[in-house]
Amino acid sequence: MLVDLERAATPLLKRWIQRKLTELSRESRKLRSALKGESAVSQENAIKYYSSWIYAGVHVACMIKVQSPSEVAKLLNLSESRVGRVIKELRDMGLVNSESEGFIAVSKGVHLPAGSDHGNSGHAIWRQKVIQYFQEGGGEGLHYSGVHCLSRADIDRIQELLKSAVLNCREVIRDSPSETLAVMCVDWFEL
Repeated sequence: MLVDLERAATPLLKRWIQRKLTELSRESRKLRSALKGESAVSQENAIKYYSSWIYAGVHVACMIKVQSPSEVAKLLNLSESRVGRVIKELRDMGLVNSESEGFIAVSKGVHLPAGSDHGNSGHAIWRQKVIQYFQEGGGEGLHYSGVHCLSRADIDRIQELLKSAVLNCREVIRDSPSETLAVMCVDWFEL
């Protein structure tokens, strides 16, 4: 498109190509453009999966090792009956399998396509979980909140830095042995 921009003969065509280049640049800065993967759940199941942090929590807990409902309940501080119901639903979604000692995750990740409304629900649910964590006295980990005044160019620069950091973290997570659960929520946006 840069070549087309240089060759454009009319101002109207130049403006149109410049708008397209701006759109492409904006899209490339978004994290979803760098994430690969298909949703392991149907749209129907995504509604349920992203309705509560418990579905993803139980799903990921079953990635550590084969887990019994009582082990998952203890790990997530939930009732065994609730975990049992969620495991049954996750099994029906094709995300966990039964083993002789308990349940194990089949799919290592659930990633929704760009623009999915369920992804927004998932973001909100995990932020609510962070609030609950603080209300219950949690303080471990890395926490930062701040509102800043800066240039538009630096907004884009920081977005690229954060995108790179998230992608690097995902590589570490992908190659890491499954031993425990952790939550990462990253937000960066212009007010």
